[in-house]
Amino acid sequence: MEFEVMFKDLTMAEVKINTKECYFDQKSYTVYDSPVEVKRYSNKPKVAQPFISDSVSLHKVYEFLESRCFPRDRIDCKTILASMGLDSYDVEKIVRITHGAMLQDFTWIRFKNETLKWSDVDVRKKLRNTDGVVY
Repeated sequence: MEFEVMFKDLTMAEVKINTKECYFDQKSYTVYDSPVEVKRYSNKPKVAQPFISDSVSLHKVYEFLESRCFPRDRIDCKTILASMGLDSYDVEKIVRITHGAMLQDFTWIRFKNETLKWSDVDVRKKLRNTDGVVY
């Protein structure tokens, strides 16, 4: 799996996980072999970098990805999953659908070979009126 962590249309980090050599058990949060490559960009706006170094564990990457999802214990979790066409809470599948975009910030995930821009994933655009005010 390869993806970029974006701040609007600026790349904050590039992440490459060699999924052929690792396995992550979401139920037990157990990581088996975790080769992860991270390239961080420091010339970006003063926003929090998602990773503190270029060497991170697969566990930290999945923690970050899960932080870009709705909570597992949300009362309407099953309804949300069903609306996404999912049978179970799968962090990678959820983030591939939502791109990790949230109302509270401008961070999102762009996967390898995607050409999406911030305007394509901005969840606020549906809440704006014609004057540009967000409700």
